[in-house]
Amino acid sequence: LGAWALASLSFAVSGHAAVAPPRVVALPAVTLHAAALIFWMGSLVPLLLALRGSEVDSVLRRFSSIAILTVVALILSGMTLTWLQAGSPAALLGSSYGVVLGVKLALVTVLLALAARNRIVLTPALAAGETTATLRLKCAIRAEIVLGLAILVLASAFRLTPPPRALIEPAEPLYAHIHTAAAMADIRLTPGRAGPVEVMLGFQTGDFAELVPQEVEVVFAQPAAGIEPIRLTALKGGDGLWHAGPVTLPRPGDWDVTLRLLITDFERVTLTDTLTLPD
Repeated sequence: LGAWALASLSFAVSGHAAVAPPRVVALPAVTLHAAALIFWMGSLVPLLLALRGSEVDSVLRRFSSIAILTVVALILSGMTLTWLQAGSPAALLGSSYGVVLGVKLALVTVLLALAARNRIVLTPALAAGETTATLRLKCAIRAEIVLGLAILVLASAFRLTPPPRALIEPAEPLYAHIHTAAAMADIRLTPGRAGPVEVMLGFQTGDFAELVPQEVEVVFAQPAAGIEPIRLTALKGGDGLWHAGPVTLPRPGDWDVTLRLLITDFERVTLTDTLTLPD
């Protein structure tokens, strides 16, 4: 039970859905959705093993009664999360989030169809003593396990895919200033929220003189969320500033930003700071 709860909460503390407003609704919905799917998937292997025993009929009846509640929890929590993240079906069209969601829904539909067939067709056939029922049920449960694992893997992609909610919400630019003895930088992210952003940079020396690097690399990282560093090369524009992006910063929260400046062939400067993207 402890492992099940921790696994469910791991989905609730990461990703866009957990921070979607209102969080008092989003957080329980994410937890319930993850708990229902993990419980279902975790029950399939023991159920598969139980088919070898003598009490298979009673095991199947108990599982069927619990599975109905699990399916209801999955559907209701999933509908709630989709509404929070998209607002309307039209917002999903043409978005990466909508594509991931569409594939997930297709897999879930097949999974539910298999589960319904098991309950309506194969379980009664097994109870009636049909010789092929056990083998057919084993094959169906194995297929459910594969589909369930695919859904769990696909669900992790939501962490890296900004939802329509994040793309349509207006947001002001986010500004930051880094000042060291060697150099200083002004950073602007537009818009100042999770999702696709443009990066604009201006540089000066530590004593406010003009600084013109030969090359500029920008690195964003969020190690606490397990997100690998995102590296960009900034280019100098006609306005005298350096531009990079668009780049997708998939989650709100604290992001480590590192600026690596090549000043001359023999001099490099590294500037670091932490930017906080709002929920």
